[in-house]
Amino acid sequence: MSTTAVKIVLDTNILVAIIGKNSPFRWIFDCIVDGRIALCVTTEILLEYREIM
Repeated sequence: MSTTAVKIVLDTNILVAIIGKNSPFRWIFDCIVDGRIALCVTTEILLEYREIM
């Protein structure tokens, strides 16, 4: 991961919206995978992601 990556926290609804290959927000997911954006989470957020996914 780059040291210049932007740090973000994603709401569960946004996380779901960025995953689809045809999503207009897919670039956010791609930036996370590429390390240009750092996804910051807590245990509670991870549990919410798991519950929704």
